[in-house]
Amino acid sequence: MVLLVLQVFLHARSQPTLWLKLSLTGRDVPFDFIEKAVKNGCEYLNLRLSQVTEVKKSDFQWKLKYLNVSLARGDMAGLLQNCHFLQKLASEKLTINSDVIDHICQNGNTLQVLSLANIKSSNIDYHHRTELIKKLLTSCPKLTELKLKCCNRFFGPHVCALVENLPANILKLDLSHQGVNDKHVKTLVSRCIKITELDLRFTKITNDSLESIIENLNFLEKLDVSCTNIDFSMLRQLKGIPTLKDFRYFTWNED
Repeated sequence: MVLLVLQVFLHARSQPTLWLKLSLTGRDVPFDFIEKAVKNGCEYLNLRLSQVTEVKKSDFQWKLKYLNVSLARGDMAGLLQNCHFLQKLASEKLTINSDVIDHICQNGNTLQVLSLANIKSSNIDYHHRTELIKKLLTSCPKLTELKLKCCNRFFGPHVCALVENLPANILKLDLSHQGVNDKHVKTLVSRCIKITELDLRFTKITNDSLESIIENLNFLEKLDVSCTNIDFSMLRQLKGIPTLKDFRYFTWNED
């Protein structure tokens, strides 16, 4: 693995444009190599399933635009502390704590796409979680895509903090498997009327939410309300959204 990384380094050194985009999926990657790549202009870095070793704080601000640390091993919080200009961050299975939220927020002026799918929380109590959600969303006003699929389940005040503080220009939103109810959806769609993709699978919403969606989301193109409390008979009303191209709905067979 180390030899392969060294070969990538030597090849990229002879062709500077190769530094722009590096995919090191499933590799053992020394931190010093990542730092060298960033110094040489790397903007896109994929570390999915990788093991990053000897992570530390760099002596300069990284100008990475895209970072994927999904399912990566090592000190990912330590890695994130060096990023200040990310536009897209994918971090499936990342352990979230106050420090990680701070590191994400320092990219708030540029961050547009954030995936926190299947994250785990560490040392965040129930009440403090609400404050961190609010801090994250208010610090990232340019966010257009947010994925929270199958994260530690959000309830009551957590979901309220989400729908009340999401940037109004959000376009794609995944809140599947969260404690979302009709009240939350009503608040969400009245504030964020530009949503084009909305995933509400495995939530507590009913027909009232569907009515709120139809009334407010005039640009909606993709909607998933599978395994909710919406009646099949209500689905005909979706013809009231002329932009809808992709609709998904299924229920568990109770027989």
